[in-house]
Amino acid sequence: MSDYGFRISKPGTDVKTGNDRDMVLTSKYPLLKGKLSGGGSVNVTSGTISTITINHALGYIPFITIYFKNAAFGNVWYLTPFNADAGAETLYVSSKADANNAYIKFDWWINSGGVETFLYKYFIFLDKGKL
Repeated sequence: MSDYGFRISKPGTDVKTGNDRDMVLTSKYPLLKGKLSGGGSVNVTSGTISTITINHALGYIPFITIYFKNAAFGNVWYLTPFNADAGAETLYVSSKADANNAYIKFDWWINSGGVETFLYKYFIFLDKGKL
């Protein structure tokens, strides 16, 4: 083991003597590196699906994380995918990516109708990894 960096071992494995494959995380190898990040807001009408498209043009499918929040759902950040069904109100938020874009889909419905504003944040990571 080198005398620099950090390692986190699996249960039952000595972090000082275990093999790299027995680690949960090691700084010996590249970790996720941010490429693009941003956010915005979207107004979603009850009973409709709103999709946000974020162009990344990386040429491969990247690892992405998407968060959203809304005052009606506690005004805290939630990670996608998210599904809530409260009977009179349902919300499903999902995300996916292809070689050129990332997508966030908001599917919201409430008995009384109306429009809700959702805030979102996205993080698109650079490392291609071994797909």
